[in-house]
Amino acid sequence: MRLWQSLERVQGWAGVRSVWREHMGDDLQFLQPLLRPMEELAMSVPWPGTIEGRKVVVHDEDDIVAVDPETCESAPIRREDIVLWQLDADTLFRGAATALGLSGTPSSVGMGNRLWWLGDYMPVEGERFPVYLATTRDAQTLLRSAGHISALSQRPFVLVTPTRAGASEELNRVVEGRSSAWITLAETLSWQGEGVFEPKQSLADSLGGFTARHVKVAAARSETPRFATPPGA
Repeated sequence: MRLWQSLERVQGWAGVRSVWREHMGDDLQFLQPLLRPMEELAMSVPWPGTIEGRKVVVHDEDDIVAVDPETCESAPIRREDIVLWQLDADTLFRGAATALGLSGTPSSVGMGNRLWWLGDYMPVEGERFPVYLATTRDAQTLLRSAGHISALSQRPFVLVTPTRAGASEELNRVVEGRSSAWITLAETLSWQGEGVFEPKQSLADSLGGFTARHVKVAAARSETPRFATPPGA
């Protein structure tokens, strides 16, 4: 799904419309309601046949050009071509957290806004485990995010990434060393558009092994099985 790759690739989750179109394709129409225009305008724009794009020069409201830094060749562009659109990550991640059945309101916890606390996973009443979302695809940056999470959390945690693009043996060792779990949005959620998601499988199923390791249901005093009390009961 293009949304997950876009979360990993779009720098700062902000870009001109052509950048979002490049990463989202036709799915951009479903993400558009979550894109907010920023006050600042782009200083450069993507340009066919170039890697770094072209520099934006604003002479007047109706006189804007894109300039090739090497040849000084210029071409007129419209103001709407240089408007930066910022992703409403709060709404998007609230929808993801709700679909996953997490407790709490998602919030950024640093790493350049690439690391979020999505909420707490509560398999049974009285047991909660923090769930963190790291959205970089760079293996080294993702490893630093996992290390930051490990320092933040006093308990085993659940690491969530959009995909497994940043996988590495070092990351596996960090997660396993804390007896934690790693899942991806691509494997657990289907995007319905805007901030609406549907689970592909329940979090309880995705984290069955993790829950079995960390949640011990006390033995009953009789032969009657003890009911694992749901959270909030």
